[in-house]
Amino acid sequence: MNSSELIRIGSRASPLALAQAKIVEDLLRKKGFQTEIVKIRSKGDSTDLPLRLSRDFGIFTKEINRALLENRIDMAVHSMKDLPTSLEEGLEISAVVKRGPIEDFLVSKKDLFQLPPGSKVGTSSQRRRVFAMFLRPDLEIVDIRGNVETRLKKYMNGEVDALILARAGLVRLNINVEGEILNKDIFIPQANQGAIAVVTRGDHFSKISSAVDDWETHIETFIEREALKKVDAGCHSSLGMYAKFQDNRILFHSSYIKDMKRYDFYMKIEPWEIDDLIKDFIRWYNE
Repeated sequence: MNSSELIRIGSRASPLALAQAKIVEDLLRKKGFQTEIVKIRSKGDSTDLPLRLSRDFGIFTKEINRALLENRIDMAVHSMKDLPTSLEEGLEISAVVKRGPIEDFLVSKKDLFQLPPGSKVGTSSQRRRVFAMFLRPDLEIVDIRGNVETRLKKYMNGEVDALILARAGLVRLNINVEGEILNKDIFIPQANQGAIAVVTRGDHFSKISSAVDDWETHIETFIEREALKKVDAGCHSSLGMYAKFQDNRILFHSSYIKDMKRYDFYMKIEPWEIDDLIKDFIRWYNE
């Protein structure tokens, strides 16, 4: 592989997306590769429709992946949770960067269970909306759009009393704000939350991207994506889950809410028992 070859990294133009692309760029440069970040506007950046109401899967990823297929970029960097479980033909997830925090974060002067009844809580996620309503049915959950900074500005301006955001985004943007880290087993995160995926065409750039791959994160997120794919659940579902290595074994926890009743699935497996985990998960979900 020619380390003097310029690698064009495609990314959305939002501050968080660029921060994540910079993480990949820095890792590649440490290995001696030359890089540049190419900013691409996604459809999700130009709509005010709440994400839970959009039926356009891949709303944040299609344009970037199209640029990859058209050879306008060499790698695409995505928040992994934004990627549909089935990629466009000719593309693959060739690397997953070491995972950041997976929890959700409540931006608020009070903890979730201390918020006064009727408080307005902003989120654009169906899962966060449903779990917040389940845990605190006396709150008003409202749709809120925009990048992290835009949503925080709306909170500061008093449009909402609290926000629910991915903690990883705040960490990567180096934003310190008052609030509460939501327990991942009570407020279950979205599959692949906190993970950064590198998508390539399966060419020599795929091999180059292995320089940024974290094998534990790759396996954890693979399990989550397979579980989502097998039950045909996505970002419009309340289903949340995470897989996590613990003492060389893998802990898996998934949960969803239906008709204001919560259902949970736990399993701890050896790394070679992933197929059994997925089969048991499908059986539980379809009961």
